Amino acid sequence: KKFVIDNLDNEDVDVKYLKYCKRYIDDLFTPDTDDTLCKTLTDSIYPECLQVLSTNNNEISSSFLDLDVKVINEKFEWHLYDKRRSFPFKVVSFPNIKSNIPQKQSYNLIIGELYRIAKSSSKLDYFLADSNLFINKLIKQNYKVNKVRKVINRFINIRPACINRFWHNF
Repeated sequence: KKFVIDNLDNEDVDVKYLKYCKRYIDDLFTPDTDDTLCKTLTDSIYPECLQVLSTNNNEISSSFLDLDVKVINEKFEWHLYDKRRSFPFKVVSFPNIKSNIPQKQSYNLIIGELYRIAKSSSKLDYFLADSNLFINKLIKQNYKVNKVRKVINRFINIRPACINRFWHNF
C-alpha cells in the first residue's frame, strides 16, 4: 500500500517503512524509519503548535514509554528506562519500611516490581541489573535482607515463567 502526503511533493510513501511504527497516547515509536520521513509525516499529521521531539540517543538506541530499546545484531533488545535515575537529586519511589504503612504491603510490592522488571527485560543481564538496582534501593530504605530474600523466593515460585524465559542464558 502507498499513500500520498502533501509535504512530499506528491511522492508516494511506501507503508512498509511504517510497518513497526507504534503509538501510545503521545509517544510514537518508529524503528528503522528514516528521520526525514518521520519528520515529514509528523509535520503533515500534527499541528504546528505541537512539537514532536526525538528521543533517540543515537542510531541504535531510543527510549519509548519506560523502555530503553536498542538494535543489536539486527535484533531488538530492551530493558527498563527510568529518566529519574539521571536526575541530580534523590527520588523516593518506594516507601521506607520505617514509615507509617503496613510492612506486609511494603514487602509485597517487591513481587509486582520484579514482575514488571522481568516483563520489561529482553535478556537475563538486563533483568538482573534492574532487579539489583531495585533491591539495593529497598535495602537502603531499611527493608530487611532476609525478608526481601523470602519475597524474591516467593516471586520465583509463583511466577516461574518470568524467570524460565531467561533459562537459555544459564
